[in-house]
Amino acid sequence: MNITDIKSSNILTIEKLKAYANIVGCEHDDELRSILRSAAIRVAQYADVALLGCTIVDDVYGGGEIQLWMPPVADDVTVKDMASGDDVTERCTRMGDRMILPETGNYTVTYSVEPTDATVEQYAPLVWQMAVAMWDGNTDEEQKVYRRIPAGYVVH
Repeated sequence: MNITDIKSSNILTIEKLKAYANIVGCEHDDELRSILRSAAIRVAQYADVALLGCTIVDDVYGGGEIQLWMPPVADDVTVKDMASGDDVTERCTRMGDRMILPETGNYTVTYSVEPTDATVEQYAPLVWQMAVAMWDGNTDEEQKVYRRIPAGYVVH
């Protein structure tokens, strides 16, 4: 999975992170922005929920039923055959956050996710905790944060 076009959030802001972590000054803002984005994506991937709007590009080998990650997923799902580059989206069936691709072939699935404010608010404390652990270089604390994240992935 490749995550691109990551948007900023009006909830997960550097100002709120700095207030949470009691960080003053602006000399580390660029690094903190990067850490905040990484922390939000880590939590989002683990919980399988969108926390930042972004585009997901997933390569699928062999077709069949796949999971569309980090919902809610927008209606802009496209599926292209890797070999020919042809758009085969019309030959696919979407069922919520799952999609059935043609059985044979390899595909690139591209879609956008857009978080809800309620979901971002719910997970924001975990993002702050993860960002502070990353800022401090405390990998033990990062693992503790992972254990506090409600895992959203369900094997079908």
